[in-house]
Amino acid sequence: MTRLNSILKPPILSTLALHSAQADIITEPKALHQLLNGNSLAGSYNEMLFKQVLQTDGVVLVAIKGQPGILKARWFINDKAEYCEQWPDHLSCFQIGQGEGNLLIVKSKDDAKIVSRLFEGAIPLDFD
Repeated sequence: MTRLNSILKPPILSTLALHSAQADIITEPKALHQLLNGNSLAGSYNEMLFKQVLQTDGVVLVAIKGQPGILKARWFINDKAEYCEQWPDHLSCFQIGQGEGNLLIVKSKDDAKIVSRLFEGAIPLDFD
């Protein structure tokens, strides 16, 4: 993890206010889009390590540790303020809140265990 932290850009310092010790889910589509647009996420989805760059043109580039190549999908924020990824065979949407520092609280419809951190700009999509 030390190597991972050394290659990632410094985390975003968000201006979104927290109303309690536990993060509130972001309910404004514009605020969520502003937080994510052009930035990157790194973390785990049910123990699977991932990194992704949310490009400003609506393309998300995703790397998964142990899998070759970079995956590509479309990303957008729907009118319910959910972060969504449109893949060729399915659509996945997530509720997002901001925790301490660059930690995001991510809730999926399938109750996956997701840990995600937000980084400013594009990060390298490798795991070396």
